[in-house]
Amino acid sequence: MLMTKDTLTFAELKRFLKAHLRDKSSTELFQELSNAKQHDKESPQQFMYRLMGVKQRITFASKQGTDFQYDSKLVQGVFLHSLYQGMNETCSYIRRDLQPHLSDMNVTNDFILDVITRSLRDDTERKTRLGQVCKQKAISINTAQLDSDKQNAIQVQAEVQANRSAIQELTAQVSYLAKSLEKAITPVVNVATENTYNPLPHIKQSTKPEVKGKCHQCVSQGNDTCSHCFRCGKEGHRAIGCLQKGTLSGNRVRSLGRDHQ
Repeated sequence: MLMTKDTLTFAELKRFLKAHLRDKSSTELFQELSNAKQHDKESPQQFMYRLMGVKQRITFASKQGTDFQYDSKLVQGVFLHSLYQGMNETCSYIRRDLQPHLSDMNVTNDFILDVITRSLRDDTERKTRLGQVCKQKAISINTAQLDSDKQNAIQVQAEVQANRSAIQELTAQVSYLAKSLEKAITPVVNVATENTYNPLPHIKQSTKPEVKGKCHQCVSQGNDTCSHCFRCGKEGHRAIGCLQKGTLSGNRVRSLGRDHQ
């Protein structure tokens, strides 16, 4: 496009390059300088260099006369003000060191950079000497959130109180039912105790222990063992081999449990 124009002037070329590069006007640059702030990942020196670039572009655009012209002192004042107010809160020590020099409109950029560098060096040395301390993040408390939490706490307390009252009432009811049941059961137990009788009163249980395998003589004498014949009452043989089976003398009436002796 430029090669086809034989009568291209320098002013036309400059306007064409500005339109192609989308260069900002002096008004836009001045507004950018006024609202400038330091980014999160931007160091104080980088922030300073960016403001210096915007200031030079405003000065250059004002000298060209294509847009509004801004006075150099006005641009310098806005530059110093944005540099001080646009720094992050983490650079408060730099802002403290810069504050005494911001009232001087003749302060140079090199002097400001030197102040920033010295502040950073001193802060780094102090942290190295004392040890890096984790900074606590500022906690912002919202009033609406506090009101909501308070209402929730009141509601929870009311529910707890209601549950406690319900438990107490239920405990009282259970206690009353238990007492009523005890009163109803007591007469029935008394009647059942009075009507208790022995269904077989004529049957007497023998208190005499049963002794097996002994004759009457050994039982009466309290012997542990018995070697007598249950038929004749003599020792040395059993009733199964007794020769006096036909007689009724001796221990004809057998003792307990030795039928197959």
